[in-house]
Amino acid sequence: MFNSPLQYCALCKQYVELDQTMEECVAQHGCRGHDCPLTGQFSAPLPIERQADPSAGTPGKSGT
Repeated sequence: MFNSPLQYCALCKQYVELDQTMEECVAQHGCRGHDCPLTGQFSAPLPIERQADPSAGTPGKSGT
């Protein structure tokens, strides 16, 4: 079983999972993320260009 890394947040007074994005944490705990003491410790979301794009085709294959 996988256990998420936890860190105590002094702002919301709860342990939070660090394998989520800061936006997910804010939505879960309702602290609005202002002056978050854990900034930079959350998982970063995938950049848009790295997300799967089914219309882009398969890399390495040519169209000929």
